[in-house]
Amino acid sequence: MASPGKTRLAASIWALALVFLPGAQPAAANRKETTIKVLIVDGFSNHDWRQTTALLRGILEPSGLFTVTISTAPPTAASPGWEQWRPKFSDYDVVVQTCNDIGGGPSWPRDVQLALEKFVQNGGGVLVFHSGNNAFPDWAAYNRMIGLGWRKKEQGDALMIKLRESDKREEIVPIPAGQGQDTGHDGRFEVVVHRLGDDPIHHGMPRAWKTPTLEFITTRADRRRIFGCFPTDTTNTPA
Repeated sequence: MASPGKTRLAASIWALALVFLPGAQPAAANRKETTIKVLIVDGFSNHDWRQTTALLRGILEPSGLFTVTISTAPPTAASPGWEQWRPKFSDYDVVVQTCNDIGGGPSWPRDVQLALEKFVQNGGGVLVFHSGNNAFPDWAAYNRMIGLGWRKKEQGDALMIKLRESDKREEIVPIPAGQGQDTGHDGRFEVVVHRLGDDPIHHGMPRAWKTPTLEFITTRADRRRIFGCFPTDTTNTPA
């Protein structure tokens, strides 16, 4: 039986397929011309990035929907290889970004940042996977790409879902920048996730689904960049 972590990972990757290959059918596995070219960018993280890449690749490639290439950045700012590390994002349909510089890791060279920005501006797809949204807090365009991120409380608004006293209906209450807590999470919970929006990024997602062992994270963003997909704890049962 698949572990909860691998199940969640598979769900994320299948969502990627739905976004970048609408109408994909299992028969596409034998149709090379329909495969999505994916570039996984890794090399440093406060998570096990080698395991992350192996799991991502192990889900994407057997599906037959994707061809996968890996671009591994040097692991520290002082490591050799930064002059040569120039991933060519434009050769791919989607970039899966897993790098995370939290805790003093390196950033990307400015021309690599600009290359990713151009890729996105020209219609390229980006999936910022898990701890990748912790990365690069001082990169303004990256903050716009990710929408919500692991940030200090001064860097943007957070959201809280609470019940209105009048009718016991859920409402979204903004927590202004500078108030509340920095991004973080406590234990894991079973929750029902409710999709509140109809953005194209929600294509193929149900209106609600239950997920085990979810980390509830108070992420931060410019309020204008926040999408309508927020976790609602209905069981309040710690894992």
